[in-house]
Amino acid sequence: MSQLDLFARAKPARASSDLPDPADVRREMLDVLAQLEAAETMPFPQKTLAMWKTIWPQMSRWLPDERDELIRRFDAQVTRLQAS
Repeated sequence: MSQLDLFARAKPARASSDLPDPADVRREMLDVLAQLEAAETMPFPQKTLAMWKTIWPQMSRWLPDERDELIRRFDAQVTRLQAS
């Protein structure tokens, strides 16, 4: 068998999906909310908080039925913690 035969018979690799799994998105978002809700002061450095403020609305798009509630809860906790 030649090397060319080996490559000709190789099956193409399956393309992994670039789409996130909604269960993973939900788990990560709920973990962040749990940290915020349990905190008495902001648990994240300013840079991390800025990142979450940027990506939170984007992540919530993967959970359309929960989107508004997740954004409301996140905003409420950030407001609460920044006031303290």
